[in-house]
Amino acid sequence: MMQSLSARLLMAVCLLLLIFFGITVYVLDLSFRSAAEEAVRERLDVHAIALLSFAEPENGSRLALPQPLPESQFENPGSGLFGSLTRQGGDPIWRSGSLVGTGIDFPQQVPTGERIFRRMRAADGSEIFALSLGIEWQLSGSENLPLIVNVAESISAFNAQVNSFRRQLFGWFAGLMVLLLTAQAVLLGWVLAPLRRAENEVRAIEQGELASLSADYPRELSGLTRHTNILLDTERARVARYRDTLGNLAHSIKTPLAVIRNSVTNLEAQGSEGRIIDEQVSRIQQIVDYQLKRATATRGSLSIHAVDVRAVLEELLTALGKVHDKPGLEVILELEDNLKFLGDRGDFLEILGNLLDNAYKWADSKIRIKSGPADQPLAHGHAMDLIVEDDGPGIPDAWRDLVMSRGGRADEQVEGHGIGLAVVRETVKLLGGSIAIDRSALGGARVALRLPAR
Repeated sequence: MMQSLSARLLMAVCLLLLIFFGITVYVLDLSFRSAAEEAVRERLDVHAIALLSFAEPENGSRLALPQPLPESQFENPGSGLFGSLTRQGGDPIWRSGSLVGTGIDFPQQVPTGERIFRRMRAADGSEIFALSLGIEWQLSGSENLPLIVNVAESISAFNAQVNSFRRQLFGWFAGLMVLLLTAQAVLLGWVLAPLRRAENEVRAIEQGELASLSADYPRELSGLTRHTNILLDTERARVARYRDTLGNLAHSIKTPLAVIRNSVTNLEAQGSEGRIIDEQVSRIQQIVDYQLKRATATRGSLSIHAVDVRAVLEELLTALGKVHDKPGLEVILELEDNLKFLGDRGDFLEILGNLLDNAYKWADSKIRIKSGPADQPLAHGHAMDLIVEDDGPGIPDAWRDLVMSRGGRADEQVEGHGIGLAVVRETVKLLGGSIAIDRSALGGARVALRLPAR
């Protein structure tokens, strides 16, 4: 199905032009053929009158034509002009030399005063136009001689004229159609330019390059663009309010949880009830952290920006280097220049922060971070590959599903709530990307992500 409005309109106009021009060409061709046939009839009528003007009575009882005739075509075989004088009933008085070998049979009876114009075929199958004129020639005294004047002309000249007219007609209309379609295409380009600009601006909003549609649109589109901008602003405000509310909720819950944890310290030493309460408080903390982080992940394109990958990585590495005091830990960066993540900066920080935090925890001496354009795009556009690997103990195959589930931890002795990779997986999924865990060439874990990029 044709999706372009411009293409649809051009096809519709083209179809209408073809129908209109087809009817016009047919009518003009019919009119021209009729006019050309009338011109042939009048020309043959002139030739017939000319033959009569050449005829002279001879001996008072017959007619004779001078030799040669002033019109030389009558005497030249193959000239395409033929003529004869016959008596009513078919007795010949005179036949032109051009009739020799043609086998043309003229009518033997034509009422006096009538003209018969028609198409005929010669013996060789070629068509001719023929005019037969019935008259009475008054001889000396009171005797009248009933005559038939026959004049014929080859149809080849007529066909050549019609074909020449048709070629010119089709050429004119084809040129006119091309001109009209070109003008229509230019006009459509001008008329639909605001729609294309709106499309480009919407794409720019999706790519994080614009915040809203511009205001200078034609009256027919201004209402649509204005309400779209209102919708965008309202949605951004709703998302911001949603995130603020969740942030406030997180802070308000953390304080009571901390108080409860401190209160059960003594109970824990007294017996199993204290340990149970402490475990349940820890579980509540995990659930709250996971659900809050999952809920605040970007679900639309309103917060999308082009985020510089190198800048975010350097910012995170600086912070993590201070948190994880690991002298001698080498961090290798293999990043493509000018690579941009397409999405919310907070989501990118959340993804990289969790992956790098895990790498810092588990690495012995080396972390490698690689990124570059992906070979295959995502469903909604370009993609980038981001790989974080370390030389730590790695993640066994049997544990990979566990560590990406909420609360799943490979080692309970390492600090954390076990929700980092689960949040990463959920966020990557919401972004339309993919995540995979396998063994690194460095010996430890290798986490490979495919994320939206520009």
